[in-house]
Amino acid sequence: MKFEFTADKWHFLLETVPDPNYMPDSKFLSPEPEELDSWRSGKSLFFQLIITSTLLKPQEDSSSAATAKMKHYLAGVLLPTEEAEAQEELEFILDQEEILEHIIKHWELEQESVGPSWRGP
Repeated sequence: MKFEFTADKWHFLLETVPDPNYMPDSKFLSPEPEELDSWRSGKSLFFQLIITSTLLKPQEDSSSAATAKMKHYLAGVLLPTEEAEAQEELEFILDQEEILEHIIKHWELEQESVGPSWRGP
């Protein structure tokens, strides 16, 4: 499944890729029993979530031809197999876990950063 949207000065492309071999590696990070039952019955699957974020250029700035992009990966996202339900659940996860806010913060840090002293001007 692919979802695409623009927020402020960023464009996001979200892709979900089924990961049939994924197993939670920690008892502290494992899903709730109801979620595991849904997974075992085939009503939900573990997915990899790949988010490509693109920093959009301001309209007046045409000096750089390349647009900056970053890829962000999340493994073990348990989503329903029904696409409409999966989209609703994905929206909830993105909001609850503040994933997009984290990505935007990463962009802000990247833009402020002058880099390590050994990199030079």
